[in-house]
Amino acid sequence: AALAGTSSGVAAIEGSVGGNLAFSSSIQSVVDFFGPTDLLNINLGVTNPRGSPLDHDAPGSPESHLIGFDQPGQGIGVLRANQFNPNPPYPALMQLITQASSLTWIDANDPPFYIAHGTVDTTVPQAQSTRIATALAAAGVPNVYFPVVGGGHGTNFPPTVTFATVAHFMHTLRHVPGDVNDDGSVNIQDLLAVVGGWGQCPAAPNYCGAEATGDATVNINDLLFVVANWG
Repeated sequence: AALAGTSSGVAAIEGSVGGNLAFSSSIQSVVDFFGPTDLLNINLGVTNPRGSPLDHDAPGSPESHLIGFDQPGQGIGVLRANQFNPNPPYPALMQLITQASSLTWIDANDPPFYIAHGTVDTTVPQAQSTRIATALAAAGVPNVYFPVVGGGHGTNFPPTVTFATVAHFMHTLRHVPGDVNDDGSVNIQDLLAVVGGWGQCPAAPNYCGAEATGDATVNINDLLFVVANWG
């Protein structure tokens, strides 16, 4: 999901096969749950005492399998040690792993992101989400990064993460300004929704259903925004 979000318009990885070449691969919004974002350096983000039962540098790791550098004496760790080696097969492998990393393609035109990652994830280091959130912010891309305290690799995620996911999509895919209840028009129902949702957005900073202006709070500004877009 993160790679699809950041790689829009990159001709080198658009591809030339399949039955949908006439359609854009651009997407408008991303939710990234604990995704690998920098495959070359993923093992460097493993921390102790949390640790990881998975050696991402080893030839048997998912990342090594992904780029086909998975035989004895190979692996991501060997590739990282030879990332500037001009001799084959290293340049081609570096191109593959760079293209497969969402962090590579970030620019200001990327869609808004909601990122959630468990703080005790032992499969994908939390640093992978921290890095992409930092890079998105530096590029001016709207994003919310929500560390799930005590969460694992998709385990022990509270319902608020689900609510925030839905709210993120409602907020970022809403095409009618001021239509906070998504019924296709801006009317008294939207005013009532704003009043009913009054206060700080509870699920995650920046996103909640009745919030129309992007300031993470349902307040008088949202009422005024609804009125300004009436009809």
